[in-house]
Amino acid sequence: MAVSVPLPVVDKQDTEDDAEFTQNILSRFQRDDVGKACQEDEMVLAVGKHLYHGKKPVAKIIMSKERDIRKAVMRDMRQLASLILEFKRKAESDGVTVTCHDLVNRKFYPYLAAAIQALSFRSQPEDDDSQEHLKAGTKLGLQHLIKTAAKVMKLKYLVEDNDNKAKDVDNFVTVVSMMSSFLFGAAQCKVVNDRQERLRKPVNLPAEEEVVKLRGYMMPEIIRLTSAPFLLWTAADFKELRNLLVSRLTLFNCRRGGEPSRLLISEWREAEEDRWLPADINQQLTDPADMAMIGKFKIAYQAGKGKKLLVSVLIPNDCMSGMQLLSSDEVRAHAGVASLNKFVFANTQLSLDHVSGWAATKEICDKAQLSHRLTATVMRHRVSTFYASLEVPQEERNLFYNHMGHSEYINQNVYQCPMAAATIMKVGRQLERLDTHGNTFI
Repeated sequence: MAVSVPLPVVDKQDTEDDAEFTQNILSRFQRDDVGKACQEDEMVLAVGKHLYHGKKPVAKIIMSKERDIRKAVMRDMRQLASLILEFKRKAESDGVTVTCHDLVNRKFYPYLAAAIQALSFRSQPEDDDSQEHLKAGTKLGLQHLIKTAAKVMKLKYLVEDNDNKAKDVDNFVTVVSMMSSFLFGAAQCKVVNDRQERLRKPVNLPAEEEVVKLRGYMMPEIIRLTSAPFLLWTAADFKELRNLLVSRLTLFNCRRGGEPSRLLISEWREAEEDRWLPADINQQLTDPADMAMIGKFKIAYQAGKGKKLLVSVLIPNDCMSGMQLLSSDEVRAHAGVASLNKFVFANTQLSLDHVSGWAATKEICDKAQLSHRLTATVMRHRVSTFYASLEVPQEERNLFYNHMGHSEYINQNVYQCPMAAATIMKVGRQLERLDTHGNTFI
C-alpha cells in the first residue's frame, strides 16, 4: 500500500505551481537545517529548478537515468545550501547580515572565500590548512555550483528587468575568475595527483587472489539460488540474488558502478532475444571459436556516462537463469517489487528505484571476506592494464574502448549501430579469458 508523503510548505510562489519539482525533489529532503534551506532558500530553489528542468528531457528519453538525475540535483542543492549557510555564518561573525543574493555580490567575496575554505577541509585546527586535509572534489564541486548560481541569478535579474543586479553578477564573476587559481588551483592539482597515485601505480591493482576468491564465492551462490526449488520467493532471496548478479555483471564488464544496476527489463529482454545480433549471424561466421563465443553471451546496450554514448553489457551464460528470475513478474510480486518498477535490479518494498551497484558490490565483497574490497574503479584499471599488454589489432582495441565507454567519436556513438557480434567475439573472448584465468574449453 502506497504511503502518501506530505509535501513541504514552500513560501515561494514560483515553486507552488511546479508540482513535479516539489514532488520529485523538494519532498525528499530531510528537515534539517540544510534540507530546510533547500526547500526555502530562493537561490537554492532557482538553481535546483534550473538543474532539474535542464536534465529532465534526458530522463524522459533515457528512463534508466531518472534516479541518478534526481540524486544529482538533490546533492547539488544540498551542497549549495551548505555553502549559503556557511557564507551567512562567516558574515555574521563580523556582525554583517547577508542574504542568499549577496553570495554573488563581489562586495561580500571575502565571506564567500572563507565559506569555501571552511567546507573544503576535513575537521582540523583552524590554523592547519595542509593539503592532506583538503577535500579537493568538494571544493571543485563548489566552484561549479558558484558558476551555475551566478548564471541562474543573472538570468533571473534580467527577466525581472533588474539590470543593476545583473551587472553586479557580471562583476562578481570577474572577481571569482581572477581569483580562481588562488581559490581552486590546489584542488585541481590534488585531484590529478590523487588520480595518478590511486590508479596508475601497479601496486594499486587488485590482488589476483582476491579476484579469484570473490568469483569463487559468487558463482556457487548464484547456482544455489537459481537451482533451488523455491515455491515462494521472499524479499531476502530476491535481494541476495540481485546483489550477486549486479556485482557479477559490474565487475565482469568492468563497468562504472552505476551502469549495470540501472539495466531496464526492456533492455534485458532485447539481450535475451538477441535483438542486437544479425538474424543470420551463424551463417556469417566461419570460425568455430567465434560461433562458440556468440553462444556464451547475451549482449545488452544501455546509455553510458554521456547523453549520446551507448555502451555494451556482456551477460555470461552463468547469469542467464538469475536474470530470468529477477525479471519474472511472479518472483518480483512475491519479493515486494513494485509492478511499475522497470529495473531488473530493483529495490523491494514497492520502491520504483534500482539498487545501488556500489552498495551491492560492497555487500558481496564483505560476504566473501575479502581483505581489500574490489570496486568498479579498480577493476576498470585492471582490465585497462591487461588490454594494454595485449598485441591486438587496432580495430579490436577500438571495440574494447567502445565497450568501456571511453570513445566519444560522433560517428561511432551517434550514427553507427553497435557492433554487437564483434563485441561478443572479440571483447567477450578476452573478458572470459580474464574471468576464468585462461581455463576455458570450447
